[in-house]
Amino acid sequence: MSEKERTAGLPEDWRDRFTEILLRKAPGAGKCARCGNNLTLADDAITPAIWNGAAVIGGYTYPQAMLVCENCGDTSYFNLVTLGILSPNGELE
Repeated sequence: MSEKERTAGLPEDWRDRFTEILLRKAPGAGKCARCGNNLTLADDAITPAIWNGAAVIGGYTYPQAMLVCENCGDTSYFNLVTLGILSPNGELE
């Protein structure tokens, strides 16, 4: 995918809000649990497929942000609705 085809990524105010909320709720969230190096917020949010005996296309989802270790690549996922960043219908709070 070319750089022009990529999405614009997460808005800066969204990134700031995620960081503020996560560090308030989990103060040690900036370091990798496996190797201790720094974590970086990925550029895009993701939503895994819902499983009901097979992947379900459409319907509700669980939008998540990813923190990725700069060293070992370990990735942690954080539910954006639970953190209060997105409403259950997908709108920014």
